[in-house]
Amino acid sequence: MHQLLDTSDGSEKPQQDVDALIKNMVNEKSKITTQIVNSLVNQQQDALRGIIEDFEEKEKARLEEALLSESGQQQLALRTFKVQLNKQNERINTLQMNIEQTQNKKEQKKNSALEIKQQHDQLQEELEQIENQTKNIDPEALKRVQALVAEYEAAKKEETELRAKYRKERDELEQENAKLEARLQASPDADSAENERMKQIEEQYQLVSDRLQKQRLAMAKKVREISALSRRIDDIPSANELAQYRQAFFQLYNQSAVLYRQTKQNYTLYNTFTDMIDYMTKEIMLIESINEGYPQAILSANGKEHFLKQLEGIVESVKQNRTKTEKRQQGEKSKRDILNIQFQQLIEKARQYAKVLKDFQEAIRENEHLTSKSK
Repeated sequence: MHQLLDTSDGSEKPQQDVDALIKNMVNEKSKITTQIVNSLVNQQQDALRGIIEDFEEKEKARLEEALLSESGQQQLALRTFKVQLNKQNERINTLQMNIEQTQNKKEQKKNSALEIKQQHDQLQEELEQIENQTKNIDPEALKRVQALVAEYEAAKKEETELRAKYRKERDELEQENAKLEARLQASPDADSAENERMKQIEEQYQLVSDRLQKQRLAMAKKVREISALSRRIDDIPSANELAQYRQAFFQLYNQSAVLYRQTKQNYTLYNTFTDMIDYMTKEIMLIESINEGYPQAILSANGKEHFLKQLEGIVESVKQNRTKTEKRQQGEKSKRDILNIQFQQLIEKARQYAKVLKDFQEAIRENEHLTSKSK
């Protein structure tokens, strides 16, 4: 019996560890790690396993003693054993409940850690979005907007102070007016000086009301001016937007240039094929006329002579057309050479412009850098 009680005292050590850990968590608000929970669960399992083994050994020993002892001792031992067994069962249930509570606390801490991580990630994303938005804002426009907002806040604060001041004065005047009315009702035969003072107070109250109305109108006008300036500032494109517009214009210009070049090539090819068709049609008609006139021309000497003269005229006409075509070709070649020279000059100017633009941008950046350093 003493051995069983010693065993139950030894099994209280894991429970003391659990209680100490919970107390430490409450006092220091520490976090439960997975290793701590696993160690506690393993300790509880080891304690349960030891209790069960001790219980089996004690049960076996008591059965042996029961066989050897008398009936009264057996009943006493049986009652004692039942009491100890109930205590051990209660202890086991308590340990199991502690294990379940520890696991529940672990899950709660894990869920709270996940929620905190999600909130941190969300705040990090919002911070990155705000940083990206502030990068695209023009510094000059931002300064102007900040100045306008500060002016608006100052005007708003001034309006609040004036309202409080005028409200206080109005309350005082109303109280004084109520007192005067009470005095007038109490003494209807008051002197004219009191009536004059009452009129002055009413006039002063009217002046204060007029001033308050003027301040409200001035405040509304200032708010409209600030809104108009804000819209004008928003309408002005920033440096990044101008760069995007310029890039889009360059892309459109390149696309239109490519489309124009393709269209011009198609027109040139169409005109060339049309000229070839015309020349081939004329050639076919000439060959057909020669073929039709040749059988009749060879019947007589005059016919042969006339036929040869016609052929010579046709050949001369072809030579003239060829000469004209060659002249036109030479003229087109000279125009092409002139255009090529002009194109090369324009390319050189474009290179110079790009170089000057690059130098100008570098000078602007250097100026901004020096200006920021001087500030």
